[in-house]
Amino acid sequence: MEYSWAERGPATSLSAPEAARVLLAAHVAVDGKRPTLAEAELELAHEWIETKRTEAMWRHNWGNLSAGGYVEGQERLSWNGDIWRPPWFAPGEGASPRMLEIHEKMLAGREPSAFRAYGSHQDGAEGLLRLWSRPGYLPLRKAAQTGNPTAYAKAVVSTGYCTNRGCQPDQLGPSLARVVAQFRRDRVFAGLGLSRSSSPSSGAGVALLAAVVLLSSERKSS
Repeated sequence: MEYSWAERGPATSLSAPEAARVLLAAHVAVDGKRPTLAEAELELAHEWIETKRTEAMWRHNWGNLSAGGYVEGQERLSWNGDIWRPPWFAPGEGASPRMLEIHEKMLAGREPSAFRAYGSHQDGAEGLLRLWSRPGYLPLRKAAQTGNPTAYAKAVVSTGYCTNRGCQPDQLGPSLARVVAQFRRDRVFAGLGLSRSSSPSSGAGVALLAAVVLLSSERKSS
């Protein structure tokens, strides 16, 4: 398989309000619908922590998603888009002991040897949502819909998305809660028209939902 190698370049950062709008558009593109406010807050908080407020986001890679690594001494890549190499892939002369340590872990298959490179923030956000929409990560999506930071953090670990110490519920849960609280203070999602819950709150909402289900059923049977 041919790969297009891209330079890491400078961080592709953006503000929290900009990121909120991109996330909303990505949900519409991937799911065909808008997320709830609770869902969007937790997902963006997770991305905010992973990329250090996007200051450690390169090539619009929202989740810093890897593109593969070494398995039994051979590099195996699992991404058919553009790719960039991390600094530990080939540490130069004078590299720090920490960089050399990560390089050895990479060769042993414990660190990635390449990362995905996206052309835009929209592409990067959609790529992250598509990954989270795979069957193995669906508990993560469902946990986001609860709006519960601890439940979300537990799903991060149970799905295997991240099992590092910093991802454990006792650490990630409070961190997510703090970031969500900051988003609310800064009114990051203000003006986007997202509702807190997707549950219908009125008789009219229930009737509309029933009509949609009935129409869907009729289409499937026709």
